[in-house]
Amino acid sequence: MSGAITAGYDFYHAVDERYKGHTGLAVAYGLSGLAGAWLIFAALANTVPVIGTIIAVIILLGAAIYLAFNERDRIQKWLVQCLWRRIPVDPGYNKEDQEEYRKREAADLPVWPTMQMEMDELKLALGAEE
Repeated sequence: MSGAITAGYDFYHAVDERYKGHTGLAVAYGLSGLAGAWLIFAALANTVPVIGTIIAVIILLGAAIYLAFNERDRIQKWLVQCLWRRIPVDPGYNKEDQEEYRKREAADLPVWPTMQMEMDELKLALGAEE
């Protein structure tokens, strides 16, 4: 049951990241969801090709490694949400696409209105206890 939830979570994030314009993350989440669905099917069925299951495990591990390297961590999210933030964009995009990307990112990660809130969130991101 938890495998189905994980596969659904990956498919949801694939669609969400595609909407945000993060094609690499969308593909990685989609492949992870497909590999997870295959492994669920392999666990429930008696006659599943072993090579397909091995390939699904390899894809699942590769997607997990890619996602670990490319997702924002707590510090990166904090930096994007700072009052004087700069949202990084792909320089290969034209100006309209860059602005659209910035708007989507700004809507997803709002700026904290006060310095105290910003510092409290920094402490949380660093894992510091108060």
